Amino acid sequence: MYIHKRNGEEVSFEHKKIEPAITKANDATEVTAQLSKAGIKYVTETVCEWTDSLTIAPTVDDIGNYIQSTLMKIGGYQVASVRKALMLGALLR
Repeated sequence: MYIHKRNGEEVSFEHKKIEPAITKANDATEVTAQLSKAGIKYVTETVCEWTDSLTIAPTVDDIGNYIQSTLMKIGGYQVASVRKALMLGALLR
């Protein structure tokens, strides 16, 4: 499976990058709002299953939006907010 990066380049999608990204956002969230390890695993598996089901290559933003909506569906609102802030910070570097 391939994804389209923001610069237009098409690259192989690396499922292994999803869980560390969610964990990083989770760790940056206040303790009372953090997801459990099972919650992180659920979001990771849900996103990976979704990407595997696609017939066209998604963009990085498509995947990010799907992560956001999946986090919010399980009540991870603060984790979703922190993830978005971390993503925006990385873009500005």
